[in-house]
Amino acid sequence: MPSMASGTAPSIPRSPAPPRLEEPSAPRTGLPGPDELVEAADLSGADWSAAVLEGVDLSAVGARSMSTQQCSWDHSQWADVALDSCDLAASSWRDSGWQRTQMSECRLTGAVLSGCSLEDVWLRGCLLDMAQFRFASLRRVRFSGCRMSGVDFTSAHLEEVVLTDCRLDRAEFHQVRITGRRSSRGSRPGPGLIIEGGSMDGLAGADQLRGAAVDPVHLDTLGTLLAGAAGIRLELPG
Repeated sequence: MPSMASGTAPSIPRSPAPPRLEEPSAPRTGLPGPDELVEAADLSGADWSAAVLEGVDLSAVGARSMSTQQCSWDHSQWADVALDSCDLAASSWRDSGWQRTQMSECRLTGAVLSGCSLEDVWLRGCLLDMAQFRFASLRRVRFSGCRMSGVDFTSAHLEEVVLTDCRLDRAEFHQVRITGRRSSRGSRPGPGLIIEGGSMDGLAGADQLRGAAVDPVHLDTLGTLLAGAAGIRLELPG
């Protein structure tokens, strides 16, 4: 990134705060009841597929190879959660939030987090094709090496979000709001969104990425996308 003079340099996004987990956690695989707080638990191997988890909160929870695909997590709050190789595909969260949550090699294909709040979240090597973050608020969120084709960030608020080596082909960024952080009074805000490496073929809403920093490797692709958004044809009539 470009070097700026001291005192005027824009700040870069901070890393998400890690989960605060207690060791050891008590093993648990049984389904929680409505409005239950699942706390200080190891949910490895649990199968809650297609469950309705109304008001179920997770706190200081870890899991490996857990399945919660097609679950409904309405009015659910997650805090200090670490998931590894878990299947959350086609699950939905409504009026919910994730805080200090990390996921590694998890499947969230078609997951719906529209209108949710994500803060201090880090997803590594996850599958998020067709996932929805419409109208969601993301603050200090990182996606590293994730497959995110067709992911939808329409009307989302992105603050200190970093996408590294992610496949963003056909991703939607229409009407997105990007907010950078100021490191000190008088300093310029840094990029609220960084797209580094990966791919972004067919990305929609490229003209809405004001406040983002995009890897120069995407210069040709971004130019084509911006021309298309402006109604410019990059070819001469035959």
